[in-house]
Parts: sequence; structure tokens; C-alpha cells
Amino acid sequence: MIPPSGTVHRLPAWDAQMLAAHSRYVTASHANLAKAPEPAQLPMCCCPIDRPEGVSTDSRVSGIEATFNTDFTHTSSPPAPGVVPAGSELIWAPGAQTGLVNLINSARPGTTLYVENQLLDSTPIEQAFVADAKKGVTVDVAMTYSASYVAGFNTLVAGGVHLNLYYGDTPLYIQAKALLVNGDTAYIGSINFTTAMTNDDRNVGIITANPTVVKGLTPTIASDFAGATPYSKSG
Repeated sequence: MIPPSGTVHRLPAWDAQMLAAHSRYVTASHANLAKAPEPAQLPMCCCPIDRPEGVSTDSRVSGIEATFNTDFTHTSSPPAPGVVPAGSELIWAPGAQTGLVNLINSARPGTTLYVENQLLDSTPIEQAFVADAKKGVTVDVAMTYSASYVAGFNTLVAGGVHLNLYYGDTPLYIQAKALLVNGDTAYIGSINFTTAMTNDDRNVGIITANPTVVKGLTPTIASDFAGATPYSKSG
């Protein structure tokens, strides 16, 4: 389908690769430090971004650029807080755990909460999924199996969460980090659901109610969940 005029289907999956590539692009154009990569060379995904090609004054870009510039000159640990301009929809780690838990808690009974993630060991996030299931939310989680996260898997299924996993040599590996809440709000980003990645490491994402983004993500995550194998509690 041809995208609407002014819509660019080039927004990467908001993982660490995207942040580095996009920040290099913005910073190079802004400071003339190096030749910027062509936008078409960035990873493709189904998520639109409402900006013209190249550098723009979009609040997301300004927040990412400002944070990158601070990180580039401030190398101590932990990283400085990420910059969140008004209307940018950005969520930064360190400090993302509370925002993600609040988003999960906002799910309404009778709705489906779709989840994709790569890593899992955050107790507050696990408990938020369980609390949703107990209040009548259908919580559908798709991940790739790892023995490192069996404790979290067991917590989820014991709490009524539907957990489907990809195993071994299956053709799909879940690296995405996404939430779809109430059918109208999405989180996409680089923030895995671990204590380190929500509270210690630099990661970024967006929480958006853009209906085009939500509509684009929903069938993909639902299909990934349906294609995986239901997990049974072990141990």
C-alpha cells in the first residue's frame, strides 16, 4: 500500500541500533561532523513517523539529539536523565520502569494486552502483567525461549498470563520490545523488561496513541503470538 503523502515508513524498531544510527544522522547533519547516512539505509519497519525526510524539528528528534549530545560528553555512570520535550512521546531508561508499569496497569478489563519482548527479569513488570490478568485483561505475551528467564515465565503463567514462545530452530526470533494497550496505545522501543535495562542502562522508546502506529503493530504482534507454542510452567 502506498503510504499517505508526508508519511515515511522508515522508523526503525527503536532499538539500540536505531538510536545509534538515528543519533549519528541527526548529529552529523547538525554539527557537520561527518557525512550523514541516507535515510533509506536505515532499517525498515511498518511504523510511520510524522516527519519529512532528513533532519526536522520534530520533538522526538530534538529529544534524542539532546540526550545523545549529553551522553557523548558525560560518560560517568549512571547516564544523565533522557530529554523528553513536550509532545515527544519519548520514554527513556534509566527510569523507564515506572512508566512501563503505569502503562501496563492502565489496561482495562475486557481488553487484550499484546506484548513482545526479548528479555525478562523485572519483578515489577511481571507482577503488573499478572495483576492485569487477575482483573480481567487478556494478556498475550510472545517471546523466544531462554532458560535464563524460566523463573519469569513461570511467574507469568502461574498468574494467568498467556505466554507463547518460539523455541530452537524456529524461523522467528523475538527481538522486538512492544506493548499494545486497550487497542489504542502502543509502546515500542529498545527497553527490554529487565531491571538493568529499565533502571540502569541507556534505552529509549515511545508511548504513542497514534492510530496508524497502533493499527500497524497490532496484526503483527497478534500473528507472532498465534504462531508460537504455549508455555507450560516447569520446575
